[in-house]
Amino acid sequence: MPRFVIVTPAFNASQYIGDTLLSVDRQNWEDWVHVVVDGGSADDTVAIVERSMASDPRRRLVTGKDRGIYDAVFKGFEMVDAREDDVLLWINADDMLAPWALATMAPSFAAGADWVTALPGQWDDKGRLTHIVPSAWYPRLFLRWGMFHGRCLGWLQQESTFFSRRLLNRVEPAFIA
Repeated sequence: MPRFVIVTPAFNASQYIGDTLLSVDRQNWEDWVHVVVDGGSADDTVAIVERSMASDPRRRLVTGKDRGIYDAVFKGFEMVDAREDDVLLWINADDMLAPWALATMAPSFAAGADWVTALPGQWDDKGRLTHIVPSAWYPRLFLRWGMFHGRCLGWLQQESTFFSRRLLNRVEPAFIA
C-alpha cells in the first residue's frame, strides 16, 4: 500500500498552519510523511511547526529562502527518500485535508493509478466542512495542451490532486525547473 508524501509551503502562516497540521495528524491512514517548507517567515509559523514535530516524527521542516511556492513544493518532495509507491500531494498552509482523504485515495494508487483528483471542499472558520465542489472533468488532452490556467479553463484544484512519484519522474525537467 502507498505512502503519502505531503508538502506544505508556508510563509507567515501562523494564523492557519496549526489547523493544516492538525488536519494531517487526523488522517486515518498511518503511512505518511509531511514536509513543511517555510520560506523565511517572520511570524510564529516555524515555532508552531517545531512544536508539532515534537509529537510526530513523520513531520519535517525545511527553512530558508526559496523562489516561490513551486520551488518550495519541489524542495519538500526532494527531502523525502523516494519510494516507488509514493503518492504525492501538497496543501497550502491555509488548507486542510478531510480525515479520510488519504485512506480514500490509497486503493486507487495501490491499483496502479498515477493521478486522482478528488472533490475539493470548503471549510468554515470553525474547521467544519461546509461545501463539496461538484466533480469536474479534466480531459487528458486538455491537460497535455496546458489549458488549465487562469486565462483558459481555470485551475486544477491542487488541494485534492494526488499523483504518483512515477508520474512526477516522467515529467520533463524543463517543466519542473
